[in-house]
Amino acid sequence: MKKTNLLLMLLFLCFSKSFFAQNQSWLLGCGTAPRENIVIDFTKKAQFPPFILKWDQNKYIKYLYTPRMTNNVLTDDKGNIKIAYSGYFIGAMPYTDTSSLKTVKSLLKYSSLEQHTDKGNINISTYGNKIVLPNATNPNQYIVISSDTAVTEKGKTLYYSLVDVTDPYQNNTQSQILVKRKKIANENFETGGLAVCKHPNGKDWWLLLTERNQADSTLIFHRYIVKDNDIIKDGIQKTNYQSLLKLHYFGTQATYSPDGKYFVRFDVTAVDSNAFEVFDFDRCKGEIDTKSVRRFLSDDLSDSSLGAKFSPDSKLLYMTTGKRLLQYELATGEVITIATKPDSVLSCFSGNCEFQGLELGPDGRIYMISRNKNTLSVIFEPNKKGLACNFAKDTLKLPSVMCSNILPNHPNYKLGKMECAIATKDFTLPSFSFYPNPANDQIGIKTSIEYDAINVYSIDGKLIQHFENQDNMLNISSLASGLYFFELSQGGKAVTKMEKFVKIE
Repeated sequence: MKKTNLLLMLLFLCFSKSFFAQNQSWLLGCGTAPRENIVIDFTKKAQFPPFILKWDQNKYIKYLYTPRMTNNVLTDDKGNIKIAYSGYFIGAMPYTDTSSLKTVKSLLKYSSLEQHTDKGNINISTYGNKIVLPNATNPNQYIVISSDTAVTEKGKTLYYSLVDVTDPYQNNTQSQILVKRKKIANENFETGGLAVCKHPNGKDWWLLLTERNQADSTLIFHRYIVKDNDIIKDGIQKTNYQSLLKLHYFGTQATYSPDGKYFVRFDVTAVDSNAFEVFDFDRCKGEIDTKSVRRFLSDDLSDSSLGAKFSPDSKLLYMTTGKRLLQYELATGEVITIATKPDSVLSCFSGNCEFQGLELGPDGRIYMISRNKNTLSVIFEPNKKGLACNFAKDTLKLPSVMCSNILPNHPNYKLGKMECAIATKDFTLPSFSFYPNPANDQIGIKTSIEYDAINVYSIDGKLIQHFENQDNMLNISSLASGLYFFELSQGGKAVTKMEKFVKIE
């Protein structure tokens, strides 16, 4: 029995490792008539150019509903597209030959995830306000976060969905929408800025949504934790920082650095200029340090310059202002112009072709889109300062013209766990133990030390519960599932070390 359990555990660990090594593929749209979408396959990370598959949008329009897409797509390690979210529908386009995608079978429609009306679409998530996340405890489930693109008198609504895509490309089973657009909050959030960063536990995600105080322009951060089965409000951080930015629906407009240490907001309508604000981010507490803000203003006017993306080593920030591609060094504040767009629009198929959305690809290169062009520009060595970053304009040829000005909105899926120090705690004290651990209802305390209270701390060191006059049994049913630190105290002073405890459902 023990050998069987050990074997199952090893298989689970191997499978979990494979699962957490999620890959990204990009699904871009729309193209020229007849409308087409483009899959960019990044499964061979060292290869350039990545493989690009063109497929007829009209053939699959009934599945994806809208031709205007910059989809979030996740693939498994074999390259199979496990889930694709267009902002409306959940689907997958399976294939097994990751080198050429020649064995495309069919597009599998799972379900309409968003609402539509006769008066038009409820425009949810088509401009970057959507994120797809893997469920850390179930490799066949995916979390979809979406939000309205316009703030009404009642505010902006945040939604959570949970989708099961159990082996759709193997047995054609219909996926199940386990949770469909659960309304999490309806508050005066800014319309842009949907971005997440991995929680220190390596499983959950921080989600910060900003509110701009209308009276004095100070920022308020609404802090949420995205879990496998819900989104939980963790608190509100009110600041004295007066922001020039007012995020709107035209793009993601917020992102974290790959190492999770920085958070950037950017806007193209801030006091008649482009504005970028970079803050230090405390990944343990999920808080923004407004005293550390680095602010950059550009007088390059544009209504669609939607790019801000950190280098893989998190030391450089690339920004587009419509007319220029800029590189900002966080350590020194130095700004370098990497490229400028020509004044002529002759190279565009229609309208403008400004420098617009940026996205860090899973191959370590940064890609830039310009609407109304059939190319992507590429920063080949984004960790290098100045022109050594090797920017090549319009170098990745696409089979059709893009009508969007942003690229898929992907967080750093592979950011790992982080140890968070708990300040002012004495770890030289004696230890104690629980039974059982983990547990979901009641636990026993095993110790020979006298105590009159039990303190419970979250993973980032916050005191979240205080139990007094307890015997050696403790009811922990009110705690949410997760990792906690317990200590025993006597007369208001700790008399034991802090010991880890895991609460399960």
